[in-house]
Amino acid sequence: MIDKNRAKKKIIWVVQILDNKGTEYPLDAGKTKIGRYPKVNDIVIDAQFGRVSREHCSLTVKETSAKAGDEPSIPDCLYKDIGSANGSYKILSGQRPRELTKGRSYPLEDGNIIRLGHPENIEGTVDIRFVTRKFLETLIE
Repeated sequence: MIDKNRAKKKIIWVVQILDNKGTEYPLDAGKTKIGRYPKVNDIVIDAQFGRVSREHCSLTVKETSAKAGDEPSIPDCLYKDIGSANGSYKILSGQRPRELTKGRSYPLEDGNIIRLGHPENIEGTVDIRFVTRKFLETLIE
């Protein structure tokens, strides 16, 4: 049983790949790269999504800290297209996808969806959702 007084609450970012598998990847503090090329990326997108570049984007999560018993804050998470061939597009409900400038960092909010590939021709593209999750981290003496 977890002693909640000795447990540290933490909020993490999770990347959800919105394909038929629905794979989720928790993000640690630091930089994470996403693309089709396994040798250089932390999250590898399946080759069937050919509009996703070999090295498409990076995510940077900044560490936050909370003491045991305190409510944690959401760590900053930045999205950057690192020079992809087909671009990155923020998907907003009821609106056209908005292109994200290559090389510029964009702060993410819980629930944001980014399309990797083409804004309208979705064949060969993949959407990824960014969500936050709260969990208890046990302290071991």
